[in-house]
Amino acid sequence: MSLLFPVILAGMLSPTGVSAFRNLEIGEKAPEIQLKDLDGNDIVLPSIKGGKVVLLFWGIDTPVKEKRSLSVMNRLEGLYRRLKGDGLYLISIISDPDAKEKVKKLRRAHDWSHPMLLDDKREVYGAYGVHVIPTAGILDEERRLLKAFPYTHSLDEIVEGEVLVAMGKKTAEEWEKERQPRGDPQPENKKKAQAHFNLGKNLFEKGSQERAREEWLKAIQLDPGHADAYVGLGMIHLKEKNPKEAIEFFERGIGLNPNLRQGSVGIALSLELMGENTKAIKRLEDLLQDRHETPEVHYHLGRLYEKEGQKERALLEYKKALQSFFKTD
Repeated sequence: MSLLFPVILAGMLSPTGVSAFRNLEIGEKAPEIQLKDLDGNDIVLPSIKGGKVVLLFWGIDTPVKEKRSLSVMNRLEGLYRRLKGDGLYLISIISDPDAKEKVKKLRRAHDWSHPMLLDDKREVYGAYGVHVIPTAGILDEERRLLKAFPYTHSLDEIVEGEVLVAMGKKTAEEWEKERQPRGDPQPENKKKAQAHFNLGKNLFEKGSQERAREEWLKAIQLDPGHADAYVGLGMIHLKEKNPKEAIEFFERGIGLNPNLRQGSVGIALSLELMGENTKAIKRLEDLLQDRHETPEVHYHLGRLYEKEGQKERALLEYKKALQSFFKTD
């Protein structure tokens, strides 16, 4: 059996986690969409002028996919009806073979009104690099990718919140506050630090590393105990190929919060960059022993095993990464 898993996973996983689209990064122009809808009409993405666009890639070929997809679809349809007068578009795309008649029945049953496109040849799915169903993306007025989300249990809530922020219906701070569990009020400096951290995270995801650095440094100035901000700065140094500096920040973050898995993964990737593959492997193996089993950890461990010529162990880790990533409820 050939080692196909690294090829599949390379686009799915990165030092910062799971990406929604293998072939499209935040800020990039979205590939063109030219498909027929359920009624045989040609729909072309560039012809949709102005406004934000929500793309939903969904499926009904298994009960799990159908359950998840319908939950997200119904919530986004409601959002579309509320905001289409403000310029919001919703387009759903399905690639299941021979799904047309069933989708028509679902459209009637749920009274969906947005354009529903058929991608029988999986051309659009391939152009975007869709690998999880359902997956959603938000495009700006220039048809550049603002946000993208693979399936999670709260995908419908997350997409709605991010759309409301993108449409100017609420601020990023308001949305972040809604997502945080209620508890004792934080001191004002910690609230401000968290706001700077959240802004830095968004900037980092969009590729604005310098601006993200500025925000995370502000977060640390306001709250020296903000472990996530240290890890974020470590990720910037890692991207800049400064592994020694990266490790310093990762270790400071872990010192403040020993459960920060991303910090330990960052140290392993920094060690790899320094040519210390054996130490990097040990770091990731320790994470697994501590029950930090995620697709990301298994994937990077598999990569390192493969680099060291341990192909059987690499294949096992790639399999575990896929199993963890695609596991059902």
